[in-house]
Amino acid sequence: MAAKRSTQEILNSENETGSILFVLFIPSVDGMGKALPSGQDQQMWASAAGDVLSRLFGGSTQMPPAKGKWLNDKTNKIITEEIVLVHSYASETDAENPAKLTELAKFLHRMGKQTNQGEIGVVIGDVFHRIRKFPLAGVKS
Repeated sequence: MAAKRSTQEILNSENETGSILFVLFIPSVDGMGKALPSGQDQQMWASAAGDVLSRLFGGSTQMPPAKGKWLNDKTNKIITEEIVLVHSYASETDAENPAKLTELAKFLHRMGKQTNQGEIGVVIGDVFHRIRKFPLAGVKS
C-alpha cells in the first residue's frame, strides 16, 4: 500500500504555516457616496496599498473592482460603490510586529482622512477591523 502524500508533496510547494491574510478595502466614493475629492484617485490608493503591503509583508495582490454596499448609519442610506481589494499574506511574526502594524495604520488613517471616509475596513486573519477615527493621518512614516 502506497504511503499517503501530503498536499505539499503533491504540489511540490513550500508551505508557509501560520500565514495571516490582510485584506484592505479601497473606496471609490467618500463617506456620503459622492465622488472622491479631487486628486484622490482610487487606483492611486490601490497602488499605494499594494506598495505598503509588499514592503511590510513581501507581496500583495490587487483584485479587480467589485461591487460593495454598506449602510451609512448617519443618513440610513445604502451606499453602492466599486471597491478594490488588496490582499497580502504575512508571516505570524510580521503580522504581530508593532512597527509594521503602525505603518499600516498610518496608511489606512491617511487614506480614510484624505478620501473623506466614515470608516475604513481591514481584515486581518479572521477579524474585520473598523477604523472610524483617523488620528494617525498626519503622522509621518
